[in-house]
Amino acid sequence: FYERKEIKDILAYLRVIVNPTDDISLLRIINVPRRSIGDTTVQAIQEYAAENNMSIFETLNELPDTVGSRARKSVESFFSLMSLLGAMKECLSLPDFVNELIEKTGLEEAYRKENTEEALERIANMDEFRNALREYDEQEENPTLESYLENIALVTEDDRAEDEHGYVTMMTLHSAKGLEFDCVFI
Repeated sequence: FYERKEIKDILAYLRVIVNPTDDISLLRIINVPRRSIGDTTVQAIQEYAAENNMSIFETLNELPDTVGSRARKSVESFFSLMSLLGAMKECLSLPDFVNELIEKTGLEEAYRKENTEEALERIANMDEFRNALREYDEQEENPTLESYLENIALVTEDDRAEDEHGYVTMMTLHSAKGLEFDCVFI
């Protein structure tokens, strides 16, 4: 489920809000849905960030002169959107925040405009994501966006399987962080 494009896009937005220095997630969403930020603009931003030892997110607020006026407006609009979402995260419940994120970013609206079978399926997946998030919010004692992102990063199909005896579970030390096992070999 979490490997679907529309879900990866939502998660990338959430990761950037939690960690603005996550350049990989930022590069995934900077032009999703399309907002007139082309590859040339992204490359200029990346180069400027590397030259000045900055994250790409920091660079969005301090654009190089090589970025044209149309692209500059689009990048400034994107930076304002991300800043607004960062502020909204603090005052809304997790499900309400994600609903606002999906609406304000235009992710769902972009699929509605496509009006294809695939687009309708993507919208249904977004609804399922909202339901899963709502369920998480109801079950957790102190639900936060950070804990949700950590939880979905650690959960795999093997984690959900019923405990069976007679086999060994192998994983990286990083994946095992926070999980409890009777016996661990490194």
